[in-house]
Amino acid sequence: MRVHKLVLAAVVAAAFAGGILAAQFGLDLGGASAQPDADAAPELRVQARALEDGRVEVAVQQRGADGAWAERQLPERRFVPSDAPANRWLSSSALGSSAAASAASVAAKPLHCVIGHGHADDYFWAIAQSYSQRAGRELGINLRWETHLHGAEQAAAIRACSADGATVIAATLADPQAVTPALQEADEAGARIITFNSGAEFAHEAGSELHISIDDHATGRLAGERFNAAEVDGEIVCLIHEDVNTGLDERCDGLAETYAGGDVRPLHIPDDYDREQTTQFAIDLLRGEGAPAGILALNVDTTLAVMEALSRLRGELDYRPIVGSIGGHPDISRLPLDLRNDHLAFLTNDLGPAQGYLITAALQMVQEFHVPERFVTGTSILKAVPFVINSGAARAADNADALRDLVEASDRLGGGEDEE
Repeated sequence: MRVHKLVLAAVVAAAFAGGILAAQFGLDLGGASAQPDADAAPELRVQARALEDGRVEVAVQQRGADGAWAERQLPERRFVPSDAPANRWLSSSALGSSAAASAASVAAKPLHCVIGHGHADDYFWAIAQSYSQRAGRELGINLRWETHLHGAEQAAAIRACSADGATVIAATLADPQAVTPALQEADEAGARIITFNSGAEFAHEAGSELHISIDDHATGRLAGERFNAAEVDGEIVCLIHEDVNTGLDERCDGLAETYAGGDVRPLHIPDDYDREQTTQFAIDLLRGEGAPAGILALNVDTTLAVMEALSRLRGELDYRPIVGSIGGHPDISRLPLDLRNDHLAFLTNDLGPAQGYLITAALQMVQEFHVPERFVTGTSILKAVPFVINSGAARAADNADALRDLVEASDRLGGGEDEE
């Protein structure tokens, strides 16, 4: 059924894409001979996603002159119902010319860039990007968002933004050695610089006027306290999912400061591993000689892989490893209750929505308002204090619904778009 729905969604989206072309760009789609000038034709793509309630949502994106895809255009009637009949054409509501006019107005504004690090499909980055783009829509910002796994790729994206005339550039400093020179060059070329997420201590050197992040060191210390509360006794492995990331290293350092039950061993997972490879990595770790008493997963994608590994090892292990997670995900609430109760000690909020929204708001602030010299010289570090997401809900069977509600609250992807 899922394949059927996605195919149906693509068909429906293609149908209303034609209407968008005709209404917004004056194209005559009445016959095969009515072809627009190839040089003038806008490039569009159709997107579709399956929702948890069985519906499929469709949208259209237009590629801008800079090669980046603009915000999704969402007609008010854009959902394929779960019980849609086969072989019947469905149509969306029209996207009026106001949508095109609004997009053109935004595109005419100064370019702002946000350059993240990590896998583009990492759940944290999907959430952060969604809230960043929501802020961009609400503030009317011409926003370009990119996520790149390696520092050299980030640096190239920063230089491209600068060459395209970006007036404000925000970037993470997971790999400050690779990224800082590109930010300094952009600063010298006239762009304003702000930084976020990893690398707060390197922000001033990079020319940043503001840095927005969670306090990574405090996140690690909090995790150590939670492992102590769970009475874990023995080594804890701190699983690092990226080859180079100063913020993840800080989390492991903070864990080592407060954990009292044994040593902390940082361990890198190859950053090109997918979920299944990460699951096998965790299975090998848990089966191996000197298997750890606990595991701290530094993002929720790793957490889900570790929990899958423990599920496959049920009945094989002669001890009970305890898992802590930085970040939450709706799929956590779908894990078997006994698996969660036995192994998952806590979830720490990684504040992905807040970081995404605030960094875009900061772009606007730096563009339009004077930043006091005391901020610039000291690089105001806006560090959010981490907190645990209802750890009781993560373990208690009678609180499963509460856990799901808490985690899914951060998965609204801009809020309100799923309402008909």
